[in-house]
Amino acid sequence: MSTAHTAPRTAGAFYLAIIILGLSAELVLRTQFLRPDAETTAQLVAAAGHALPLAIIADTLMLAADVVVAVLLYQILKPAGATLTLAAMIFRLMQAALIGGKIMFDLSALLTYRAGGDIISAHHDLMLAAVGYDLGLIFFGINSLITAILVIRLAGLPSLLGYGLGAAGLVYLAGAYLRILSPALYDAFAPAYAITILAELAFALWLLIRGVRATERSA
Repeated sequence: MSTAHTAPRTAGAFYLAIIILGLSAELVLRTQFLRPDAETTAQLVAAAGHALPLAIIADTLMLAADVVVAVLLYQILKPAGATLTLAAMIFRLMQAALIGGKIMFDLSALLTYRAGGDIISAHHDLMLAAVGYDLGLIFFGINSLITAILVIRLAGLPSLLGYGLGAAGLVYLAGAYLRILSPALYDAFAPAYAITILAELAFALWLLIRGVRATERSA
């Protein structure tokens, strides 16, 4: 099978892994620890056993997969616009860098809890990790908007996938800024993230199952 066929399917497989790992780390493992007070958080971390370490492992695997997808999508989408594709890859890698930074805060909190250290400091590290994740989503939102344009341009992909990614990008940007600037409004907005899951899942599955023809859509 040629590289033109294997690259999209490999990207789809890794993208699917990103979705599974990301949802597992955030919604299943880590979200239970995001409490406003340090004492409750420390009790939950202790009661959950290996949940926080598993979330960190899932994050590291997701981060590695994200770098692979960034490179492969650059290769796949480049015919639709080299400059825009490069910009999309850079914004995705910026998100990856911020996730890498936030993993360090998670690790710091985990080591503090294990050592029986200051639970206030550990709680602060977990909160910083959560903010770091949201900062990363700002850059990923920009990446999603650029990727949407490229997908719409590329004849080998349905335009509907591009519009879905564009909607996802707007949700990521709005949600990240609300989480940082107005947390009280975030809870009401949170269900909109279903759009991001559906859009990215559709994109990943299309790449994995159908692949891409490397032909640019005529203007």
